[in-house]
Amino acid sequence: MKNSICLLFLCFTSISFSQTYEFQTIKDIEATPVIFKYITRTCWSFSTTSFLEAEVIRLTSKKIDLSEMYTVHNTYTKKALGL
Repeated sequence: MKNSICLLFLCFTSISFSQTYEFQTIKDIEATPVIFKYITRTCWSFSTTSFLEAEVIRLTSKKIDLSEMYTVHNTYTKKALGL
């Protein structure tokens, strides 16, 4: 009996004190769509490229599409050559 009263009290308090959140958009920052990187293990390139694309949009209002794999190819080539 005591457990059921405690349970009822907890349910009542959680319902009566629950809050609903309404989010407001303060500033909408444009970005390019999310790209699925499959299993390339190059998330660093995707995140950096996304940042650069977002900066171009912010500064010039032009949407561009940079190649993530171009950066990966050149980086790995330089690492292989010891540069």
